[in-house]
Amino acid sequence: MLGMARIAREKFIPALHVTEDGELLAVASSSQQGQAQARQLGSKRVYSSYEELLQDPEIDAVYIPLPNALHKEWVIRAAAAKKHILCEKPLALTAADAEEMVSVCKRNGVFLAEAFMYRYHPQLQRVKMLLAQGVIGEVKYFRAGFSYLMNWEKKNIRLDPQLGGGCLFDIGCYCLDALNFLLGMKPEVIYATGVFHPEYKIDIAAAVNLKLEKGILAQLQFSFQQPFSDYCEIFGERGTITLPRAFRPDKAGGQGIILFTDAGGKQQEEVYQGDPYLLQLQVYHANLRTEDNDGAEMSRLIEQARLLEACFASLQQEQVVHL
Repeated sequence: MLGMARIAREKFIPALHVTEDGELLAVASSSQQGQAQARQLGSKRVYSSYEELLQDPEIDAVYIPLPNALHKEWVIRAAAAKKHILCEKPLALTAADAEEMVSVCKRNGVFLAEAFMYRYHPQLQRVKMLLAQGVIGEVKYFRAGFSYLMNWEKKNIRLDPQLGGGCLFDIGCYCLDALNFLLGMKPEVIYATGVFHPEYKIDIAAAVNLKLEKGILAQLQFSFQQPFSDYCEIFGERGTITLPRAFRPDKAGGQGIILFTDAGGKQQEEVYQGDPYLLQLQVYHANLRTEDNDGAEMSRLIEQARLLEACFASLQQEQVVHL
C-alpha cells in the first residue's frame, strides 16, 4: 500500500485483515507517524519510500490512497513494476490521463480498478438487477446527492487545488459514477454551476444538470457546506427506486435501504447488510484471478474520467458542455 491516508487506516486495512484472499504485506509512508501507524495496524514490512515498496518482489498488488493529483504518476510506476492496482477514486482527473494509465496497465499485463466501494454493496447490486428487469419501467429521471460539512480549520488535501481538491473530485465523482454504473448511458449535455471558496480556490458546492441518451434527465448535487447526506433516486414510468444511504452504508453499520414507490404511491422497503470495503476487496481479488485486463472494466475507467473532466470544465466556466 502506498501512503497511510485515513481511509486506508480506518476502512481498507481492517477489511484486508478480514478477507481470506489477501494479506497486508507492506506499507510505504514518507512520515514517521505513518510508518508507526502501519506497524500498529499489522503491516509485516514498512518502507519509507514508495519506490522501495514497488521493488519488493513478493508484493502482487498495491492499493493507492494518495491525493488525486498523484494517482497518475504512481499508477504508472506500479504498473511498470508489474503490480496489480486498486486506486482510490477518482482514478484520473482527465480522460487523457486515464487513457495513458490504462494503456500502461494493459502493456504490463496488470489489472487496474477504481475504488468506488459503494458499488459492491448488495443494495447497489439489487438495484442494478431491478433496473435490468424493468421493474420501474423505462427510466426517465435520475437524481443523486452527496454532502458533508467540511472542517475549514484543519489541514486537508481536499482544500488544495494542486492536489485535485474540491467537492467534485471528492464526492461529486460518486454521483457521476452512480449515474454511469446504474444506467450505463452516456450523457450528451452537461451544465454545472457551483460555489468556489475565495481563499482555497476550490469548488465547495455544485449542482449539475445532464441530458442522457433516450431523453433521460439527471440532476446531481454535492457540497462541503451541508450536513451529511448521500442519496440516489431513479424515476421510471411505473415507479421510483430510492437509496437513502447510497454511497456510505458503512456509516450505518453496513445497512443499506431500498425504497420502492409504485405508480399508485404505495411504498415498500428492502434492507441489505454488507461491508462495502470488504466486498470490494473480494471482487478485486476474484478479478485478479479471472479478469482480462483488456476488458470492459478498463474502458469504463476512461469513460468515467471523460465524464468527470467534462463536468469540471462546465463547473469552472459555467457553460454547457456537449459530449
